[in-house]
Amino acid sequence: METNTFLKIAAKELPSYPIYEDDSVYAFLDIEPYSRGHTLIVPKKYCPDIDGLDDRTAAAVLMAAKKIVAALRGLYMYDGVVLHQVNGEHAQEVRHFHMHVYGTSSENAPHFYKALPNNRAEKEVLFSTTAQEISDFIKHH
Repeated sequence: METNTFLKIAAKELPSYPIYEDDSVYAFLDIEPYSRGHTLIVPKKYCPDIDGLDDRTAAAVLMAAKKIVAALRGLYMYDGVVLHQVNGEHAQEVRHFHMHVYGTSSENAPHFYKALPNNRAEKEVLFSTTAQEISDFIKHH
């Protein structure tokens, strides 16, 4: 059976900051975010590229993305939200289909993660708070 970092995160074998989950997908905060709330959506079963996604999983990815986009716009007032997905062995850091969802605005510096606190405890609070805000927004809207 195929395994990788994202499958281990989705199976809760590795820690993450969860945002959303259903039977097909697991969404969690990116640890090197472009902007606050930068989320990754991954299928719970192995799929290296979009070509291997079944229709149900593809629909689940887009439905999760819609919920996350609404949360990012509602919470952080982003001017725009990017859905970013790449395919191919040399294009992916982790060889597993995943979609990035992150906000953009004129106030965002590229690579928000470079401005994150260096203090591990402060970073943990920021990530935990952000994950809880987005998760709560999704549950209540």
